[in-house]
Amino acid sequence: MTKLKEAQRTLNEVIAETGMGKGHQALSNDIWRAFAKIEYAVLLLKLHLRVENPGQLLKGPEITDDLGDELVKSAELVSRAILDIDRQRLQGALLYARQGRDILREILLVIRKAQRAG
Repeated sequence: MTKLKEAQRTLNEVIAETGMGKGHQALSNDIWRAFAKIEYAVLLLKLHLRVENPGQLLKGPEITDDLGDELVKSAELVSRAILDIDRQRLQGALLYARQGRDILREILLVIRKAQRAG
């Protein structure tokens, strides 16, 4: 729960800074930190629930060109995960945390591609 709340705070800061005109590339370290915190929370949820699907590869989510909207989606999913933990719905929390994490992973890939190209 703590890591998800920290990730949510970080994402809210990134969203605010993006709204003030700061570019996504400049914020990539903060986005990565939020990603890492959610990844840690996912690991803890999987350990607690004793679920793991080794070898299961899922296609990443389709994200739009508007990375700001995608950051908002990720933050909303993290909020839903936190709410589900509060309500003792850990399976749902795991699902939402994974979805939020996956969006951040795709955003980071887009940013890295842009850095290499530019």
